[in-house]
Amino acid sequence: MPTSISIEERLAAVEAAVQDIRRRIRDDSTSLHDEARVETTAHVEKTPAAAHWIDRFTGAFEDEPAFAQVVAYGRAFRESDRPGEDDPE
Repeated sequence: MPTSISIEERLAAVEAAVQDIRRRIRDDSTSLHDEARVETTAHVEKTPAAAHWIDRFTGAFEDEPAFAQVVAYGRAFRESDRPGEDDPE
């Protein structure tokens, strides 16, 4: 950073950046709340099913060649941990 910039100017730049970050967080939070809006009718609350943050990432790796292999490895691991017919309970 150039030494000719005063502390006040640097502080103003940092404050502007913090305001931008806060605005982005607020906007993201608002859009998430809009998606998860609760409808109230006759004392019954209903929430939409797709209001979780993970829904943004669901399906992100489906077109990756290794995705099917990762899923197969995970399934094999889970199945290897299950008791078999020959295992005592």
